[in-house]
Amino acid sequence: MAIRLIIKREVRSGAELIRDFPTSQDLIQIGRKVSDEEGVCLNSEYVSSIHTMIIQVHAQYFLIDTSRNGTWLGKEKLGVGKLYPLSHKEKIRVADYVIQFLNDNASPPFEANLPEFSASDQKNLVGIFKNLYEKSPTLSLEARRNAVIHAVDVAFDELNLPKIRSEKKPPLPPKPPRRAAPSRHYQTHVSGDQIESLLDLVLGFILEESHTISHFREEFQPATVIRCNAQHPFPLHIRTSEDLKAYLFDIKDESQRKQRMETLNQVVRGLKSQSEAFLKGYYSCIDTGLKEFLEKYYEPSRLKETLNSIEKIGFIFLKGNLDNLFVNLIDQRSTTIERNIFRHAFWKGYYETILQKEKEDGC
Repeated sequence: MAIRLIIKREVRSGAELIRDFPTSQDLIQIGRKVSDEEGVCLNSEYVSSIHTMIIQVHAQYFLIDTSRNGTWLGKEKLGVGKLYPLSHKEKIRVADYVIQFLNDNASPPFEANLPEFSASDQKNLVGIFKNLYEKSPTLSLEARRNAVIHAVDVAFDELNLPKIRSEKKPPLPPKPPRRAAPSRHYQTHVSGDQIESLLDLVLGFILEESHTISHFREEFQPATVIRCNAQHPFPLHIRTSEDLKAYLFDIKDESQRKQRMETLNQVVRGLKSQSEAFLKGYYSCIDTGLKEFLEKYYEPSRLKETLNSIEKIGFIFLKGNLDNLFVNLIDQRSTTIERNIFRHAFWKGYYETILQKEKEDGC
């Protein structure tokens, strides 16, 4: 079944026609890094790599949002990963692009076609789209961050390090067998290759998160009073997995091993708390900050109408990227609106998470 997509970009003088795209593909990708063979390429920093997809199932076309910044169908903002049936002449909005969906051979409204979908069809459909979304390079920031945290937990488990989320103290690794002469090196049952790959993962997490957090504190602390836990001691010479392996396993006695394991555990726990707090602040900055802006600068009676209008909120500076968010919050040249409303919303979400973590840890 052939359809057409009319792509226009909004400019000051009106709407500029970018492309007339006829296609019979059953999967059409729309995004910043999409080839002409795969679908529609939109050249804008506010467009995700694969921002949204149009998918044909039987005689019906669906729209699915896989972006960080949002996709609009008419005046409705789409939920990420959910299916929305497309009708002839409907308009899709991605950043400052408007894409009109044309299907002259469209069947009657989607509701009338529901009986055609069996229970197994619907179940398979959900599985297909879930799999597509999970493999998408535009997977949400929160999902990617949580995946890294989970991988670190798994690594700790493999190395017999104290579980990060565990309330009970885990058993110590097995003691080495008795030897005629005492050894300075504490060995574990984990193979060398396993240790190398697992320590690479743990070290990568520590260095990446430490860099992000230290940079954030260095830039942001002079402008904002920040309350955070004391940094845990960690040797500055550790730069590679070999250094970390030596730090953990080239040990004189059990007491030193215990102390170093606990230090590593504390470092990762602290970094994870900060990382989770940044995420909470990030989403608070979007949700609460945007709401406060609209309530303050628009008539409350028109708030709902304003929220549904992409033209009114197209100014928003957030790009779905944590580093970009920090730059905007830190930049003292940014507008009073951004500093006083969005910065406040970020810190509200950040503090809530940090204080909750401290309460759980009994600090």
